[in-house]
Amino acid sequence: MHNHYSMNKPLLKISTLVLIFCSIISKSQNIDSLISALNNQRNDTAHYNLIAKIALAYSDSSYNKSLQYWQKALELSQKIKQTKLTADSYHQIGYSYQKMGEFHLALENLTKASLIYYDLNEQKDLAGVLNDIGLIYRNWNKYDDALVTYFRALEIFDGIPDAEGSAMVSNNIGQIYFYRENYAKAINYFERYLKVNQQLKNPRAVAGAANNIASANMELSQYDEALRNYLKALKIYDSLDIQIGVAIIHDNIGSLFYQKQQYNDALLYHKKALETFEYLNSPVRTCNTIKNIGMVYLKQNKRQLAIKELEQSLALATKIGQKEIIANLYQTLAQAYKDEENYKLAYNYLEKYVAQKDSLQNSESLEKITQLQAEYELQKREHEIISVENREKNRQIILYGLVGFLSILLLFLFLLYKENHSKKEALRRLSTKNSN
Repeated sequence: MHNHYSMNKPLLKISTLVLIFCSIISKSQNIDSLISALNNQRNDTAHYNLIAKIALAYSDSSYNKSLQYWQKALELSQKIKQTKLTADSYHQIGYSYQKMGEFHLALENLTKASLIYYDLNEQKDLAGVLNDIGLIYRNWNKYDDALVTYFRALEIFDGIPDAEGSAMVSNNIGQIYFYRENYAKAINYFERYLKVNQQLKNPRAVAGAANNIASANMELSQYDEALRNYLKALKIYDSLDIQIGVAIIHDNIGSLFYQKQQYNDALLYHKKALETFEYLNSPVRTCNTIKNIGMVYLKQNKRQLAIKELEQSLALATKIGQKEIIANLYQTLAQAYKDEENYKLAYNYLEKYVAQKDSLQNSESLEKITQLQAEYELQKREHEIISVENREKNRQIILYGLVGFLSILLLFLFLLYKENHSKKEALRRLSTKNSN
């Protein structure tokens, strides 16, 4: 059952808490005063800036409110025809949906932002939005697509250059190595991210790096080192009053105690995390944490309590379309009901598990076919473009050749004319001389 618990470790353990748009405004700044100023502001650009500040102020405490203000910002930017602000709004709307687990809506808005940034040649913003798109592919377990997108972003950041951006993408590349269980290499990338942000005095990013290093420590069974790094991250998030960060670390420490078979401590930390995730309306993390609680109850042989939590997690996972989690829960529930000697339900969930795994494999195959078809069409268009370009080049070569030939012919005729003219002139002078 331990493997069931750790199957979805990417969603449980690694947090990506990176600032993409700008630094979060100080918590000492009163949101009510910002809203009051907003109502009295008539200048369009200043109005937009105030809406953005309010949206950012809510970004850690209420995802829904933050999203609502970014949508207002988008409407205003389109009204005043400020294309860059429109791209920024799409970017933040996508980022908000991403934090809420609405990945398809996130990708839709991030893609709109990327197209505008590309047209405007806003390289830093383009790299930032590519990084966020990579995060979506990561959540969909499309690690190759994520890496391709990350390396595009890294190339842009390195070319600007932007040390903080490069470090951020390096962190995400480290996460891919983590998911592929190359933990030592993952730690190398996480430490690069940590070092840069310590130099830049960016405590939030330092906390994220410490959390990620701790997660890799966990997989290497370096529990004492992992706990030190988790507590380092927890202290920073708590000092910054970043609730989502505190909750993630609580959940991760719960996972650590689960690994150490300290189940009462694990339950305590998971429940602390769950309270915050539910308050922040973070369905993906809520779903995972409820599952974690169920897994702890299973280890404590409290199967009825475990089944209740696992069924609740399954309902939420089904609602938000977390297919991998659903498959994991079907398998776990099948085993739980088997242990309860409820063989009918055990068999029912086992059948669902097999069907879900087949569906995932078929879906993956279909996605690969679709991707190959898209690559074929792209390659075909590229060949067509090359063919047209070659025809144009050949036409130009023929044209230049013809012009060159005609120029040489005209030069030859001119020289021939001059030679004939000279001969005639010489004959004329000779004839005149003989006449005399």
